[in-house]
Amino acid sequence: GFIDYRPKWLQVFNDPKWLLLVLMLFQLSVGMATAGFRTTVLTSIEKRFYLTSLHFGVIVAFYNIGGAMIGSFLALFGRRWPRSVIIGSGCCVVGISYILFALPHFLVSPYKLLFLRQGSFPTCNGSLHSQAASATTQCHDSIRRYRAFMPLFIISQFLAGCGASTLWTTAWDYIEENVSPTASSIYTSSVMLFSGLGPTIGFILGAFFVRTPVDWPEVSNEAIAIDNPDWIGAWWLGFITVGFFLVIISLTIILFPSFLAKYDYYKSRLNGVHTTDNITDYTHFTMLIGQFLKNKALMYLMLGLTVQSIGLSGFATFLTKYFQVNYDLDPFLASFIGLLTVVVGFGGAVFLGNIVTSASKISIATISRFVTVSSILGIVTCMTFLFACPTSRIAGINIDYHGNFSQSPTILTADCNVDCHCQQQSFLPICDLNTNITYYSPCYGGCKIASNNQGSVSKNDLTCKCFNSIKAHRFVSRKCQQGCKLFVPFLLGFITLIFLTTLCIIPSSQAMIRCVPQKQRFAVLSANWLVVRLLGAVPGSIIAGLILDSSCIIWKTECGQSGHCLQYDTSKLSVIMTVFTCTLKIISTVF
Repeated sequence: GFIDYRPKWLQVFNDPKWLLLVLMLFQLSVGMATAGFRTTVLTSIEKRFYLTSLHFGVIVAFYNIGGAMIGSFLALFGRRWPRSVIIGSGCCVVGISYILFALPHFLVSPYKLLFLRQGSFPTCNGSLHSQAASATTQCHDSIRRYRAFMPLFIISQFLAGCGASTLWTTAWDYIEENVSPTASSIYTSSVMLFSGLGPTIGFILGAFFVRTPVDWPEVSNEAIAIDNPDWIGAWWLGFITVGFFLVIISLTIILFPSFLAKYDYYKSRLNGVHTTDNITDYTHFTMLIGQFLKNKALMYLMLGLTVQSIGLSGFATFLTKYFQVNYDLDPFLASFIGLLTVVVGFGGAVFLGNIVTSASKISIATISRFVTVSSILGIVTCMTFLFACPTSRIAGINIDYHGNFSQSPTILTADCNVDCHCQQQSFLPICDLNTNITYYSPCYGGCKIASNNQGSVSKNDLTCKCFNSIKAHRFVSRKCQQGCKLFVPFLLGFITLIFLTTLCIIPSSQAMIRCVPQKQRFAVLSANWLVVRLLGAVPGSIIAGLILDSSCIIWKTECGQSGHCLQYDTSKLSVIMTVFTCTLKIISTVF
């Protein structure tokens, strides 16, 4: 009911089963948006708003900052307010936050490209070049204007983290107080099941959203192909749908009373059993923190979990982007492979980890040995990042125009295209199929358009002066394929790495709560929530973004400003990822 309005017909919903349903829907929606949509549409958001990977890593970090701050506060002091109001308000905040996240789409002009017409190229003829020069002069939609929306993304994610934290704190407490002791584990497991189902559905729907034009349902007649480097999917569609759905769900959660119909009955059965140490004030809280700091075993376990979360946070944020960057997968396929990784690697580890820790007689020493062995095996699987496809050979970027490897700064102008006066602002790669060399654009390839009555470009329309082949010019308007067959070995190794990393978390958490008295277990889980989020998940997404940006060799430029990355040095990226991941695994193993 609402305040004093509690009609009899509404009391049929005053039951734990209905509460479980709305909490599962809450958890499902949060998982879809946070772990599903946000990962699959990442590259579309970067392109649309000219964000670097570091920018996106910072945005994600604020989700964890909000979750750590509000989550810890509610875990310690949340019992002072009605639980249903706290959870419902959190649900509403998450819904509003994702509506805000999608809002920039409606505040910018429709997506247009300089060379949007299918079949049009910036060639050496000069006609299209004059259009580029004109666009550069006008610069109506500068990178700075689009990046001005980054604070809105940050605020949105911070609010989402604040609201979602009620699921992992107040919601558990609310369930335990209103269901029987025997059914409590079933209820909490059901909500956790939907925490895994949410990302699964999010990956599937996100894969379709990235194949939908960004300005859907208004699709331009000059739409570009999905495999075009400048393609942007409808990144906003999932967020705004989930946002409005969560706002509706929040209204139903708030209608639940603080205590459900059978609360008094279950409370009488819990007398003398529920021994959680309630935090009464800040002095009590600081006293507990002091006790935890003196517990060396607890500190080592907590630091180990924190280090593990650094890597997992980075993987979770940029998983599908790494697949796209290193193996030239389109966003649709990358999303489904990301789903496979989550289901097999993460889901399998959670299942096995629960089996290992379910044995009531298993000792902390046995758990520690199990975690140590899993961590050592994880160090070996870190080498899977070395299974990387070679970087595309791009003339003027990493090779010279004669096909020789080059470490000199980017020099796109050569004797074969110096008279073309090409513009660098649009990356439209063209591949010489005879030599497997990619050129930045047809203009930088020295390509000129031959006569064509239809006004389109085909294989017979271009003659390219920079092509080194003496054979007839054969080209495709994309980067050259490297013929790499290392993705399957990498994927098997990467899933194993995620499996072993996640496998360490559940036993470590179980060992951690066994290091403290029964009455302090809730408090230690709250402290672990704060430490892992702030010291693990927050820097994890930022460091992963920095690693990606440090491997960029071609940046999007417009109006003299640098935007998102267009091409990465995959060899450099694989080495850095190997060193980074192995370092984390070694440190966590030591702890």
